[in-house]
Amino acid sequence: MGGFRVSPDLGFFMTYPEKLRDPRWQKKRLEILQRDGWKCVICHAADKELQVHHAVYRRLDPWAYPDYCYQSLCRDCHQTRGELTDKAVDAFRLAMKDIPTERLAQAAQRMMGHAMQTMEVG
Repeated sequence: MGGFRVSPDLGFFMTYPEKLRDPRWQKKRLEILQRDGWKCVICHAADKELQVHHAVYRRLDPWAYPDYCYQSLCRDCHQTRGELTDKAVDAFRLAMKDIPTERLAQAAQRMMGHAMQTMEVG
């Protein structure tokens, strides 16, 4: 996730690590940790380092997603979830590679439903 990204509300370039130090991300992160009871939502550990996981990555600043797109995870669950998600996404892309674009667009629209539509990003 390195490289530079435009921060539209600030009008200058910020790297992803800089965005993670931004007060808006720090505030969102604390809100999510508090919402999840300061424990991993997968293994329920409260005695491990917690990280806030983005369930999806779009072209948004890390703090700009709806709250339902985040979850508090311990480091182990975060790493495992990332690896499994990557494998599942790769398998899904391979499974749909021969589907005609029109059918794929219809299926994607149905699968996305309300959740992704509310993000309004391409």
